[in-house]
Amino acid sequence: AQPHLRKVCLSMDSETADGLASFLSPPSHVHPFSSLQILTLTVPYIRTCTTLLQILDNCRLFSICFEIRHRPLGDEVRCLFETLRQQCARFTLHVFQLVQNGFCTCESKPDPHPTPEYTISLPTFQSALHFSNMRFFMVDLPLYGWLSDEHLHEIADAWPGLVDFTFLQIEKTHMRSPATWQGIAYIVCRCSQLITLNVTFDTTQSYITSPLELPKGLRPNNVFRFLDYIDSVLPEDPYLFALSLFTIAPRIASLQGTGWDPDPDAPLTHDPYAFTKQVDTILCKLRCEHIGEEYILDVYGRHEIIGEHYFAIVLRQCGSSQSELTRAIIRLQF
Repeated sequence: AQPHLRKVCLSMDSETADGLASFLSPPSHVHPFSSLQILTLTVPYIRTCTTLLQILDNCRLFSICFEIRHRPLGDEVRCLFETLRQQCARFTLHVFQLVQNGFCTCESKPDPHPTPEYTISLPTFQSALHFSNMRFFMVDLPLYGWLSDEHLHEIADAWPGLVDFTFLQIEKTHMRSPATWQGIAYIVCRCSQLITLNVTFDTTQSYITSPLELPKGLRPNNVFRFLDYIDSVLPEDPYLFALSLFTIAPRIASLQGTGWDPDPDAPLTHDPYAFTKQVDTILCKLRCEHIGEEYILDVYGRHEIIGEHYFAIVLRQCGSSQSELTRAIIRLQF
């Protein structure tokens, strides 16, 4: 037993990982790692992560980072989360990360036609919703999975203190995500500390064009900064996309993603870079119109509009007159 051990970082090859099961013992009242808070593990297969959690036996982990090298099955991912719920204290876990690193074999390249054994969704990691203090959650594996609006509602209600959420980042599939702006609005506004969201959704459905259309009792999230909408359905006109995003998160700082096409072998119908630039321009105008001088004159706003170098030049020209400064900045941008 190591009752005073607080942090562990392990990397195992296949032979060492296979021998880990020999340390499993019947449940006891003696907890070998009762002070362990941070666990980082790099192994070939996800089953080793599950085995290690069983060995830890009623731990009080704050942060878990599992990095695997081979593509897991959906059932293996579900088993990991079920074991996590059984073995880890409910209120201590704040950070969970499950990723596959870049040193993977061709088996990890996903088929554009999803099969059930390589598909996951909320039921796969539902056991993790038990940990009500979750702040950072990432599952980034070469698997397929989509979240619906109902799933996003359930996640937000279980983890209201969420700061960063990532669920898969797979491109080029035949499946259209069922999530819409309604689900995005709920998780972003319900989780008032949320800064980063990486999720696939249909950006052409259920636009949010006014704060009155936000889910009941919720307000725009002014701390939300980063959205990755990889492999999401995109509209022809970027204005409604930008307006919905502005309504939900007026201070969004960065967005990136790719469009979706029913034929994964066909070229993208949208230039993702051009689309993002168009949305950025519209967002900047919306902020100038609706937030006004508070946005134009603060550090973030002036950097987005003209950059710090040009701001310094304009400041010297306009002196202390805020109204002249505001008009000058707007002229430079628009």
